[in-house]
Amino acid sequence: MFKIPKLVSSTKRSLWWMLGAALTLNTAAIAQDTSSWQSVTEEMELGASIDYNGVQLFPIRSASSDGVKLDVLTLREGLNLGVVSVVEQGEGNVAQLTVVNSGQKPVLLAVGDVVEGGRQDRVIVSDLLVPPNKQPTPVAVHCVERGRWTQGAQRVAFNYGGRGESGLKKVLQMESNQQATWGAVASLNQTKGSQIQRLAARNEPSHAQEMLSDAPLHSQVFAELQPPTETYMASLSSAAVETHLTDYTEAMAPLLEEAGLIGVVVAVDGELVAAEAYGDPRLFRSSARDIIRSVGLDALSVGAGSDPSHQVSPTQAAEFLGTALSETALSRVSSTTGIHTQKRSESASSYELHDSNGGLLHLNVYAH
Repeated sequence: MFKIPKLVSSTKRSLWWMLGAALTLNTAAIAQDTSSWQSVTEEMELGASIDYNGVQLFPIRSASSDGVKLDVLTLREGLNLGVVSVVEQGEGNVAQLTVVNSGQKPVLLAVGDVVEGGRQDRVIVSDLLVPPNKQPTPVAVHCVERGRWTQGAQRVAFNYGGRGESGLKKVLQMESNQQATWGAVASLNQTKGSQIQRLAARNEPSHAQEMLSDAPLHSQVFAELQPPTETYMASLSSAAVETHLTDYTEAMAPLLEEAGLIGVVVAVDGELVAAEAYGDPRLFRSSARDIIRSVGLDALSVGAGSDPSHQVSPTQAAEFLGTALSETALSRVSSTTGIHTQKRSESASSYELHDSNGGLLHLNVYAH
């Protein structure tokens, strides 16, 4: 369960809850029609979307009884169970961390997983599978906390911070550049702050807006989203953002109840944005709340809800995913951390991680 972060004062707490109520009028979710499913591939089917405030989530379910043969944990699960440790590499290396899996099951680290702590907050830049061999595994990361490098913190373990939105993951996988990641963090945080204030100004006058008109409170959202260290965690812990995300997670909650789902296709304001799927329903369930939360971040980053009349049809969503997956692989790299496959179509790029037997572990697709 996601917790509302503590604010400096009860006045600010009340402000964000009132603002959240004002911003979500007349934006009820449309119930999902699960009576019709469209074929995407031999292994996947796609259903009708759940819609909320300009965002559509199309559920993906497995069309095959063959799932992932490995019993795999997510990074969040491994950290919560205490079987995974994430630490600085040696005296500290910005671009690499060390992960040790002392449990009995492999642990899947997903692109966009944020770990906070150590000398700097970091984000996983590519999917990988950490075997349960108690051996230190080097993990490629990017810094998402520009400006902080805490001396003497190399022995401080990291905590799970959440899943970044597709706007961040796309930069991580398609550009693979630290400077680009820092640029994305700054841009996404700036856009979220502007969007929250735009939404406040668009609504009818309220006590919340009167409070926002006060200069110190009016600047609070930017203070939260643009701290001195330019950290992406500001997006995941800001009270204003949390209020927004709570509405999305509640509206999309029916997806958490549907049995057999393995992923989602995301559309915002009538535009296909991304898709994320796992090879096993249990893995998806363990990450579903983080994924839905990241979709809320996407919505806030692009200003969703500006024209709710724009809709993507299930057929369009199925074609988007099916076309991306049917392309010939541009690259396929096998290692002890899985088989990495990259594909590219005219409309999208896909990144797949398979186990040693070829079973799908994790998939991300990004629209061009």
